[in-house]
Amino acid sequence: METLPLFIGVCLVLYLVVRIFFSVFFTKLTAHWVSLGVAASYVLGLMFGPLFGLHHEGNIARALGNLALSYVIALNLIVLPVLYGWDKRLSRSTDESTLRIPENALHALTFLGGALGSKIGQSLFKHKRAKATYQSKHRWMLLAAVTLYCLLAYVLFT
Repeated sequence: METLPLFIGVCLVLYLVVRIFFSVFFTKLTAHWVSLGVAASYVLGLMFGPLFGLHHEGNIARALGNLALSYVIALNLIVLPVLYGWDKRLSRSTDESTLRIPENALHALTFLGGALGSKIGQSLFKHKRAKATYQSKHRWMLLAAVTLYCLLAYVLFT
């Protein structure tokens, strides 16, 4: 129970850092969705990491690696598919003032570790698959995400 303030503090700092960073380069709405996706993945990763059998036995490098792995698992299996489904639901709205999830937010979350989750979300909800401009940018984000995975694996396991 004594780690709860630290947990909440880290989550808020992570949310604010990602939001400020993306606010500089993108719109406020994109920054909002990306920071929510990252913070939710962090929270879910911390909650479900021990369930995946990720133990660190006091080793800081292993603890960070386990946190990164559980973040990537949560982002890919929960957060991105949910966001694709939510955006598909919003796209069916007849109201012109409906604020949808920006494509840049989906691209950014794909780059930040959600390559598999974006493909799962697209297949599951049949969303954004026929849009050529989206798919061309998405391929670059997938390539960047795979490069990021390889770099993370190299740093954590060597």
